[in-house]
Amino acid sequence: MEPAPMKHKPFCNIRNLHVSFHGRTVLQKINFTLNNKGILVLVGPSGSGKTTFLRSLNRLNEYYPGYSGGGKIELNLSGSMQDIHCPNLELTELRRQVGMVFQTPNILPVSIAQNVNLPLKLVTGLNKAERKERLIEVLQEVHLWDEVKDRLKENSSRLSGGQQQRLCLARVLALKPKVLLLDEPTASLDFKASHRIEDLLLELQDRYQIIAVSHSLRQARKIAGQILVIKEGQIEHLLNKEQFGDQEMFQKLLNDIF
Repeated sequence: MEPAPMKHKPFCNIRNLHVSFHGRTVLQKINFTLNNKGILVLVGPSGSGKTTFLRSLNRLNEYYPGYSGGGKIELNLSGSMQDIHCPNLELTELRRQVGMVFQTPNILPVSIAQNVNLPLKLVTGLNKAERKERLIEVLQEVHLWDEVKDRLKENSSRLSGGQQQRLCLARVLALKPKVLLLDEPTASLDFKASHRIEDLLLELQDRYQIIAVSHSLRQARKIAGQILVIKEGQIEHLLNKEQFGDQEMFQKLLNDIF
């Protein structure tokens, strides 16, 4: 069963978020409240802290050497705001609910089917028949089923780059997340594959809260419900559709920032 379409309501509340690595500040004094008005796209100069911000939402930064940070992050994962650092929320469960897709497709070196089935077997209590049903469901959701239904036992490395990225997305969706974090999901793809991923994200935005990092202003304007501009580790602007719908105004603002 698909998640119910989301209504606009508070989704994320961040207070005094700060992150550094080996003593170098990457994010500082981040205070931010987000309602789920479509896809949030993070833009900003290289090294501004976009990916670090994204990884803060599933606590992935803590695995990187030299990490130091603090602040409070609350996400609406089950109908009410929940502190993601609460001891009662296990990291495994947080990352199931806040799934992440990376810049380069990180497929597992196994078959197409096993890329989805292995995480399902490890994380869920689904039996073999239920896992097969879930596999078909998510491959259909990312429009990959018709392309691979007769190749499920083939190694996933034989897929094209765009297909691999959709398989990675299917693997995340199979665990029934509430949130999708996407770190430049089309950066390694050609123009055609990028457009296909963008169109897919627009389809998924009514069922999942999506937060994506992008270096493409064209892409940001196409898929975003809101655009968050980050510069030198701080939030510069939160733009709504009215503000970035006007091409001239949008370009002038970004020229001033970058």
